[in-house]
Amino acid sequence: MKKTALALAAILALTAGTGFASGRQGTLEILYGRYTVNDARFAAIYSKSGSIGGLALSAALFFNLDFYLETKVLPHRARRTIRRPGPKFS
Repeated sequence: MKKTALALAAILALTAGTGFASGRQGTLEILYGRYTVNDARFAAIYSKSGSIGGLALSAALFFNLDFYLETKVLPHRARRTIRRPGPKFS
C-alpha cells in the first residue's frame, strides 16, 4: 500500500507541469484507516479500535469557487449497557 501511494505521488509530481494541471481540476479520494480510542468508558461499550472508510470528491468549478464533499464511515457494534427488561406495549 505504501509503495503504491509513493508511486502515485511520484507520477503526479512528474506530470504536474506537463499540461495535465491546466483548466478545471478535480479529485477523487478513497480513504481507509484505523482508529484507537484510549478511554475506558468508550471501550466498555464499543471495541477499543476499528476501521474508518470514506470517499471524498473535490472540483474547481470556476474562478475561486471550489466544491468539496467528504463522507466517512466508522462501523462498530455497541454492547447493551442497560440490564433491565425493555418496554411493554399493549
